[in-house]
Amino acid sequence: MPVFNAERYVSDAIESIRQQTFTDFEFLIIDDGSTDRSADIIREHAVLDPRIKTRYRGNNGVVATLNEALDWATGEYIARMDADDVSLPDRLRQQVAHMRSHPDCVAVGSAFIQMDEDDAIIEQCSCPLLHAEIDAMHLNALGVGLPHPGVLIRADAIRRVGGYRRQFETAEDYDLWLRLGEIGELNNLPEPLLKYRFHLESASKRQLARLGKIAWDALHEARQRRALPPLLKPEDSSESTLDVVIISCINGAFYSRNYATARKHLFRLLRTSRWSARRVRLLLKVLPGPLAWHILRALGRVPKHYIRSVV
Repeated sequence: MPVFNAERYVSDAIESIRQQTFTDFEFLIIDDGSTDRSADIIREHAVLDPRIKTRYRGNNGVVATLNEALDWATGEYIARMDADDVSLPDRLRQQVAHMRSHPDCVAVGSAFIQMDEDDAIIEQCSCPLLHAEIDAMHLNALGVGLPHPGVLIRADAIRRVGGYRRQFETAEDYDLWLRLGEIGELNNLPEPLLKYRFHLESASKRQLARLGKIAWDALHEARQRRALPPLLKPEDSSESTLDVVIISCINGAFYSRNYATARKHLFRLLRTSRWSARRVRLLLKVLPGPLAWHILRALGRVPKHYIRSVV
């Protein structure tokens, strides 16, 4: 588990691993130059649990930290964990059992529960279960089919493909799945085994744009390795990538009937974004009709033609 300035969440993340029903593991935690209380919190847990091994150093970035942990690890499997997520108690037991009964599988993830920075549930997310669907998803730019902080990977397989690659940082997981999918099977378990924290305001538009470019470069290289024709890169959307992410969160929470979470992030979006017909539609969908129209009238700064276009 790499840690960088995660004092708000890191104790829960560590505790979720300490409380696993599968107990035979070493827990490697590298503090990557945190300037908050993260290192102190890690030390507090390390005193209580001899399975925890720690390193503290200056900031080198997530890829360097992950590769350092790979070199340090002695186990048969590598379980990934992030400092702001929560593993459900049976995660490791189920994943180890799957690996032992599926020798061709090199990495196994699971469905997951998406939550926001305040622990509010957004939605439960399913993932494709079998290799063919996961690999096709990756190769056709349809998304990432394995939840990176919730996977178990065969140590010999990840070392065989060279670990994480620095040139693909921010999309290092996607690049890894493309390469692991060439030497073995990628699987997911149907039961959610991870609570994945979705920080809606932590990623800048510049970071999100860079992620898209890096991921596309990794895909282009993978298709070349497999002698597949290149894909046409989609045109950039006129809408902010960050806004698209937040809108996806709002819709996910709404259709999962987590209405309070949907409303919270709707108000966040409306405070920080320009008004558009799409935003008005979103407001009318998420809020009860009379309340939505009352808010629109009270704000008074919504262009009338947006409201007319919705009506």
